[in-house]
Amino acid sequence: MDKQFEDYIWHQLQAQFDVQRINGVRLLPSGKKRVRAVSEALLSKLSDKSTVSAGIYFATLMPDGIRLSVEGAQMVGEKAKKNVVEIDSDLAEKWLRGENIPIQPTFKGYVIVKDKSRNDFLGCGLAKRGTLINFFPKARRIT
Repeated sequence: MDKQFEDYIWHQLQAQFDVQRINGVRLLPSGKKRVRAVSEALLSKLSDKSTVSAGIYFATLMPDGIRLSVEGAQMVGEKAKKNVVEIDSDLAEKWLRGENIPIQPTFKGYVIVKDKSRNDFLGCGLAKRGTLINFFPKARRIT
């Protein structure tokens, strides 16, 4: 496995969200700038060929930071000490519909979105000039 890649990703997560390594979780490259999260227990049972599709889609490496998937945000959200935007239930509903939403202009870059009323992590967005740009997957959006 590519230890250097994994160390780089954890370093980026530390810088961006102040998240420490999660015991028992390995982060692997998966295609075009994507990262997959796999449990160490599962990884020990796989051949090198099957690691490409093992685990879950965790994040995408972007030129300006790491954009977490919904599952990636849920995995690290509770441990994140910075760049977590807490929104109320009305904004959470708009977010789940795929809308961009207003936030404090102090946030910049990729942030974790948290519905504070339900204590649930909804994914990752891009904070730009007081707007949170939505990356919630179209297939998961509510109507």
